[in-house]
Amino acid sequence: MNPDLVYLVQTDTTVGFSSSNDEKLSNIKQRPSNQKILKTLDSFVTLKEFARVPKKFRKIVRNSSKTTFIYPNSDSFRVVKSESKFFDFIKKFRVLSSTSANKSWKSISLRWTPGAYAPI
Repeated sequence: MNPDLVYLVQTDTTVGFSSSNDEKLSNIKQRPSNQKILKTLDSFVTLKEFARVPKKFRKIVRNSSKTTFIYPNSDSFRVVKSESKFFDFIKKFRVLSSTSANKSWKSISLRWTPGAYAPI
């Protein structure tokens, strides 16, 4: 798997783009490059590399059925459950930035239009 590519995949929540390259994702989505992008992670161990969970919230985070967390600095992380089909994909990378496949601030279209996205 090439970490410089952008993949169109079925994530654990939606069909979306995933990549290690935030700039490419921003270009595809036609959105400002300074807009934060969700990081999908393969485990809570990987989450520790990016963010510290305050001690009083650790049990809540570990036992939460919804595993997307937004921190006060607007960084957001989702730990993908090992039962998810997306987990098999993400574990090859450990961490990927992920975003929905629709253009920013637009509804999802089930019909693909050539040229609808910026070139990768």
